[in-house]
Amino acid sequence: MIRFSVESNGGAIIGEGYMDSNAPANGAIIQGNVGIGTTQPVAKIHSKATGNTPSFFAEGGYDFGVKGDNNIQIGHYNTASDTFNTRIHVNTSGNVGIGTSDPQSKLAVNGTINAKEVKVTYSGWSDYVFDENYDLPAIEKVESYLIANKHLPDIPSAREVERKGIAVSGMLAMQMQKIEELTLYIIEQNRKIKKLEEQMANLTGCDDSN
Repeated sequence: MIRFSVESNGGAIIGEGYMDSNAPANGAIIQGNVGIGTTQPVAKIHSKATGNTPSFFAEGGYDFGVKGDNNIQIGHYNTASDTFNTRIHVNTSGNVGIGTSDPQSKLAVNGTINAKEVKVTYSGWSDYVFDENYDLPAIEKVESYLIANKHLPDIPSAREVERKGIAVSGMLAMQMQKIEELTLYIIEQNRKIKKLEEQMANLTGCDDSN
């Protein structure tokens, strides 16, 4: 029973079920699993490598390789020095690291991200500021806090941000809270200004009548 055939065009056929097929010129078609570096392939292509050598390597304008043990590493393999420079790292938790080999979140990027748009979902937005029962801090109390702490209440200091970073969604909510509080202060100041204008108008009217 023929299970291997080499065609006149240089192509090869491996597998009893493919014997009636036409092999590509100088290529091959294979019916079963292919093992590279292993005698027990468990997938259509099963590649096993050791050391820095990647399991998959594509040579061209930019050499590209994939290797993995408990993690998956995608990056550049230098054949001359037998070194593998990881560009993307996926750990056993499914976390993806770009520029880092120890991602602690679903996506960790050690560098700058450029994007046309970023959508963040968040619960607990700050519209509660406009609730009639909201306790708006007295502006004098805010002033005293600024003098003592050099930053707004509920907003982390520059030192804290430098040390811990910020959660974007939480920071946006805090900033919106301050914007809404500022709006309430402006409305209150506007009422006081109008009241003063009315009082001034009444005083002016009295002077004119005299």
